Amino acid sequence: MFINFMRRSFLGIVLTGFIGLSAISIPLVSGSLLANAPVAAQKSFIEGIEEHPIILSNHLPVAKGEYNPLNGSIYELLNKAQSSILIFTFTFGDSQTTKILNEKAQNGLKIKIVLDRAHIGNLRILLHPSIEIVTRATGEGHVHHKMLIVDENYIWIGSPNFSAAGILDAKNISIAYSDPLTAALLHHEALCIEGKAKRSSATPLSTYMGNQLIELYIMPHTELKQTPTVEWDLNFLAQTKIIELIDQARTSIKVAMNVWSYKDISRALVKAKQRGVDVQIITIQANITQEALTIMLKEGLSIKYAESHYKWMLVDDSIYMNGSPNWTVNAFSRSDESILFLYDLSQAQLNTVHAIWQNLSK
Repeated sequence: MFINFMRRSFLGIVLTGFIGLSAISIPLVSGSLLANAPVAAQKSFIEGIEEHPIILSNHLPVAKGEYNPLNGSIYELLNKAQSSILIFTFTFGDSQTTKILNEKAQNGLKIKIVLDRAHIGNLRILLHPSIEIVTRATGEGHVHHKMLIVDENYIWIGSPNFSAAGILDAKNISIAYSDPLTAALLHHEALCIEGKAKRSSATPLSTYMGNQLIELYIMPHTELKQTPTVEWDLNFLAQTKIIELIDQARTSIKVAMNVWSYKDISRALVKAKQRGVDVQIITIQANITQEALTIMLKEGLSIKYAESHYKWMLVDDSIYMNGSPNWTVNAFSRSDESILFLYDLSQAQLNTVHAIWQNLSK
């Protein structure tokens, strides 16, 4: 708590000049998100969210009648919201999420949904009229983020869309934590997608919870023939970061990836295998290109096939990458994506990732 207090105390100083956000007002939320909340019949999934990041999955078994940690955490965060809710998603359609958002909007909360334009459909009819629904109006690719920001402080980032399929059926993971700096960046990113603001820095966001480093890479839409810009730099940095982590791996790499065509990452994994790193991959056979697959199979990489919507990597049982992009050219150029890197995993975090891997490997 003291660390969070100090971080917020210096927030105004840190934000000066930060991606042009000095004019953004960030409400300070004191105390735990769960403070003064009614006693829940269901176990809380986000206790301690101000102290350490929590890895949340809908893959592992839960008690009969209970929410899985993925949708349970969404509902808990939304129900605790006091001032604002911001959602980024490719698709939207979960009925419980819709119900909570409408109730919160009725009570005066400021709510915005940043959605891919191909999936807006009849949402303006289903949602309360005060809820903003915005999108990127031009350019190829998709708004493909999967993020929730509550009260400009609580962050939830991962691979699931805010649909019944995304949080109930398809296997997905998100990471939840507390950080006003991340919230400010993502509110600004929503304005950029709307065309109401511009990105001015290609520096990824780094923040700490205790001694644990968290890095957020935003990968915005770029035009293929466009002159290099901040957006190009952001995408290049994200690609470079992934390959650097693979190149620096010493003992092990585990990858669970939904769609795969990016050959540079395949080649980096081959090099890791050649220098003695234990490389294990789980993907969907129909979703990996033959060229990317052949590059790895020639070197005898361990590749298994299982259905999931995952987009994550674990390096040396220490660094965990999770987010919205598949490993494709489109994801690193034409779509709007986001990746979170979590360093120095705690034993509890590592146990969760290992349990998910073991379950997926069956």
